[in-house]
Amino acid sequence: MLNKAVDECEEMIRGLEDHASLVLQGDIPLGVCGIVAARLAEKYGKPTFIGSIMPDGTVKGSARSVEGYNVADALASCAEHLTGHGGHSAAAGFSATEADMPAVLLALDRHARDHCRPPEARDVRPDVKVRADQVTLDQVRSLDCLEPFGQNFAEPVFQIEGICQSVRMVGVNKQHLILGLGELEAAYFNGRFGPVSAYHNQLVSVVGNLYVNRFRGEDKASMRAQKVFVA
Repeated sequence: MLNKAVDECEEMIRGLEDHASLVLQGDIPLGVCGIVAARLAEKYGKPTFIGSIMPDGTVKGSARSVEGYNVADALASCAEHLTGHGGHSAAAGFSATEADMPAVLLALDRHARDHCRPPEARDVRPDVKVRADQVTLDQVRSLDCLEPFGQNFAEPVFQIEGICQSVRMVGVNKQHLILGLGELEAAYFNGRFGPVSAYHNQLVSVVGNLYVNRFRGEDKASMRAQKVFVA
């Protein structure tokens, strides 16, 4: 159920790459809205609001934040378009009529543009520094035993250094950078990274979270990069 909801939301994100926040709604089980929002906020580095369309046509959902941004304040800023909202800086809930959701999207995007720092401006401090050739799929899988992560138990941040063996840009507007570091693939979403030629065959350092990316039945050691620079 969770994976299906994430996949559906990933499809909705297409065309919203220029938005400062992600506001999505659909036939998503209310019970997984918060988890989906957390995953997408972490992946794309943007505050995320996921709404479930209820049988009576109203929308109820959950919001998850990124570092330095208060989603409760964001929802309060568009209270005139909501039927209810509450929470704290990192996580919140909201409700609205389906007809008001376009206004909610515009208001939340405006608030995020004014108050949310871009990923490259956030303070990211690695917990562990390793070489890219030390990272294997089995080691990344072993991190699952540390879950669940949350507000008082943050997901470990790694700084990984290695030769960039491949590089490409993806996305509708080529706004995502994918770096191949041996067995590890690092994805830097919506970042400012300059020409890709600056990374290929260079020693690079990537800071972010490790995870197992499962796509079409194949598992790959992957990283959600929060900072990328030539070492």
